[in-house]
Amino acid sequence: MNRFIQNTIIGGIFFLIPVVFATAILGKALKMTRAISVPLSEALGADSVKDVVFVQFLTIFCLVGLCFLAGLFSTTIWGKKLFKFLDVLLEKFIPGYTYLKNMTAEFDTNQAASALRPILIRLDDQSQIAFEVERTATEQVVVFLPGSPDPRSGTVVLIDSDRVTPLDASFLSVSSTLKRFGRDTQFLLPEE
Repeated sequence: MNRFIQNTIIGGIFFLIPVVFATAILGKALKMTRAISVPLSEALGADSVKDVVFVQFLTIFCLVGLCFLAGLFSTTIWGKKLFKFLDVLLEKFIPGYTYLKNMTAEFDTNQAASALRPILIRLDDQSQIAFEVERTATEQVVVFLPGSPDPRSGTVVLIDSDRVTPLDASFLSVSSTLKRFGRDTQFLLPEE
């Protein structure tokens, strides 16, 4: 029982780190855009209580505009270089960043595919759902074997490519299945 409580608390910590990180970034972004929207609303003559709502909408509008400009910048050569640099930096220093990135990658239509591709690996007398991380020069596959019910922790192994079958499933659906102790795994498996 103590092990369960300890593992649950540790899992909660690793879950909260990216959530707190994202909340902090959003808070900073709102504070930065507020610095733009407040003087702008004052210049437009906002001075009553109802104008507070106007300032909030203006702040959100400025944040959406900033996101749009950042999206435009991200398509440039300099934007791609900056993104790659920051991506590598965050992967090194933020626990759970890769997992969070894969969860959000499915909503990003500009991103080609999730970095962790769902696969089924065949072992001697069993199969296991896993995520392909990359392939080596010798055509071995670097595989992340997620745990259940917490797919954020697991083991990394090398496996021969002939033992790997891609799954026609999303990162989110596989993670969701693992969180439910494998319930509905049948819907992830390739049709025979």
